[in-house]
Amino acid sequence: MRKILSVILSVALILAVASGCGIARRGDPIPGQNTNPGNNHTELTIPENPGEEQIEETVLFDNGDFKITANRLDVASYGLEYPDVYLTIENNSNKDAEIYPYLCSINDYMVGAYISDSYLKAHSSLDTTLELYFYDAVEECGTDYLLWMDLNFEFYEPDSYNTILTATDIHLPTTASWGDESCSYDDSGSAVVDNNDFKITLRKLKDDEDGGQYQEIFIRNKSSKAITVELENVAINGKTLDPYFITDCSSNKNVFDHIEFYADDMKNVGVDDITELVLTVIVRDYDTFEEIYNSGPLTITYDE
Repeated sequence: MRKILSVILSVALILAVASGCGIARRGDPIPGQNTNPGNNHTELTIPENPGEEQIEETVLFDNGDFKITANRLDVASYGLEYPDVYLTIENNSNKDAEIYPYLCSINDYMVGAYISDSYLKAHSSLDTTLELYFYDAVEECGTDYLLWMDLNFEFYEPDSYNTILTATDIHLPTTASWGDESCSYDDSGSAVVDNNDFKITLRKLKDDEDGGQYQEIFIRNKSSKAITVELENVAINGKTLDPYFITDCSSNKNVFDHIEFYADDMKNVGVDDITELVLTVIVRDYDTFEEIYNSGPLTITYDE
């Protein structure tokens, strides 16, 4: 259940450039797809406008005991920043269970995920909604369209929280992925970590509407394992401060997030405007929480 705790505590994201297949033209039916899948009742075509993306009714996971089916996608109601995936989840086992989404991404950017109704009684089915949300800066995705989602789910015992099983590495494309849309990512800024496994870049320092400030941070995980990124020994203008920051990133995915410096915390240490930031970046293995990288103290200065 460390997965559940770390995701709940986490507060987002970068893409490898990926182009659509280019075979079908925008507005054409997708070859080989059912034009009236299940309860979708909508002809599946390459969308002409953002918000018109759809998915084919798809079995995401089925091991006999548990089955997850994605029925339809709703991007129009809340936009790319807060899309909903309508699911049917079947529990064919002899025990009650709960389902939890973790390490989910849209267009290769990590997003938060929540299932509106997650309790599954034994030998029952449940219609529910997977709600996805970007941590920050949805415009960084390089496209206005939702092209694909990558999802992971954990089934666990409601009383003990022991894991029953996991459904991992589920790739769910939308109709937009069949068009000429593609993704990109912007890793410009001050690279505080850049090696073969990950790149961490500090973007802009911005003023918060409440009087504080926040530092944009971009993380690209180039390694073969999921990671958790934390900060330690943080100081602003020589004053020790402990902003909460922890975020997870799957293999070959990206995060766009921010380090929040609250107005009251800045006031308590006597800082009105940040001119210097000192921090240590800690990268841990997501599964074991073992430290795999320590940057040591890093100093970033800002032009006044």
